[in-house]
Amino acid sequence: MTSKIPTVSYFCCCIDLRTGGLIVGWIGVVSSILYILESLRTGNTLGHSIAIQLVLSACWLYGVKENRPSFMLFTVILDGIVLICLYICVFVLAVVLLIASPSSDDDDRITFGFLLLVTFVSVTLTYFWIMMYSVYKHIKENTSGLAM
Repeated sequence: MTSKIPTVSYFCCCIDLRTGGLIVGWIGVVSSILYILESLRTGNTLGHSIAIQLVLSACWLYGVKENRPSFMLFTVILDGIVLICLYICVFVLAVVLLIASPSSDDDDRITFGFLLLVTFVSVTLTYFWIMMYSVYKHIKENTSGLAM
C-alpha cells in the first residue's frame, strides 16, 4: 500500500532532507528553551507545556542524527494532529471574521490582511510538516533494509 501523503526530496528546494530535519529540530529546541526561559522570567505558566515541545524536538533531533525513525514518529503524528486543528481553527476564524465583520473599509482590509497572514503561516507550517514526514519516511526506508 502506497502512502497518499506528499513528500519532498529537498528542504527549501536545495538543502538535503537530513540537514533540513536537523535545522527544524534545532529551531524547535532553541525556540522552546527561549520560551521556557521567558515564561520563568515573567511567571507565565504556559512554559510548562512548552517543555513537551522541547522533549519532542530533542527526540526528533536524536532520531535524525542517529537514523532512529521510532524517535521521530510521535513528533510527526502529533504535529500532524496540531496542523489539522490549526486548519479547523483557521476555517472557523475566517467564517466568524467574514460574517461578523463590520462593513467599514478599514476593518475589511485589516480582516483580509489578518486572514492572509494566518493562511500564509498555515501553509508554511504544512510545508514544514511535509518535509518532516519526508525525513521520517526516508530514514525509515533506509534503516528498514539494514535491519534484515
